[in-house]
Amino acid sequence: MQANIANAELSARFVEAAFSKKFEAIALRNRLVGYWAAGLMGRHDKAAYANELHDIDVQAAGGNEMFFRLSADLSARGIYIREGELRSIIENFFAEAANTVL
Repeated sequence: MQANIANAELSARFVEAAFSKKFEAIALRNRLVGYWAAGLMGRHDKAAYANELHDIDVQAAGGNEMFFRLSADLSARGIYIREGELRSIIENFFAEAANTVL
């Protein structure tokens, strides 16, 4: 019985740590995307823009709002990237972030 309780506690800690690392990777991805996009748009406030994108993603709990904001901001500056390509870029930044964090 004690072993089952200990295993359950270890499993819970493992899951908590995994979620924490995933959140760190997502946060880093958002910032990498923000810096990249700010550079494309010629913005000098790269850190502020990266934080805006991160905040949008956190508030939306990982929905598509960050993607839509990014796409709209790029389009407003005359930078048109197809949806699939932009999503691929975001995924590549996640892979880079995950390799750094995990």
